[in-house]
Amino acid sequence: MQETLFARIPTADEVQLLQLAPGEWVVELHRTTYTVDGAVVEFAIGVHAATRFAGTYDFKVPDSAKAEGESK
Repeated sequence: MQETLFARIPTADEVQLLQLAPGEWVVELHRTTYTVDGAVVEFAIGVHAATRFAGTYDFKVPDSAKAEGESK
């Protein structure tokens, strides 16, 4: 899965729908999910109030990447 985040000024419709405070920005999230073979199985766009948005990401580092960074 790949996610890309954009912070931007909201549209007038987004201000109304998200009940945003004056001057509040939004975070636009684009998510693409792939199969093991690389085929896209999902593409989604979400627009979130910046003050009510949080994300947590966990990354597993393969052993080969650890070995590359070690000094000899």
